Amino acid sequence: MNNTLIISIIVGFILLLALAMRVATARYKEEIVPNYRAMFLMGICFIPIGITDLAFLPLGIIFLLVGLRNKDKWGKETKWADFPPKLRKIKLIFAGGFIILALLTAVFLIFSRMQYK
Repeated sequence: MNNTLIISIIVGFILLLALAMRVATARYKEEIVPNYRAMFLMGICFIPIGITDLAFLPLGIIFLLVGLRNKDKWGKETKWADFPPKLRKIKLIFAGGFIILALLTAVFLIFSRMQYK
């Protein structure tokens, strides 16, 4: 195995562990209903990334299956204007973090491929 694959697998497991810990602590503090539609969309996003970086493929499949399994709990889609300002801020921070993560992954893959040429 090459170093890139090992690092990718480790990063994937760390992200999964962090997500699991966050959900577990949030559930003890208050009643939180998981957003299964978001899990489904994360699965759709992670599967193409997982084609080039194998650590994200199992995560994508798991999120996709969990989202589809609970499709009856998706509920009514909320429009952006209906979100409270605090929730809008959280969603924007999450989207920005995801974009930064995607850019860093792309830069990492580009530099790692340049290293082998």
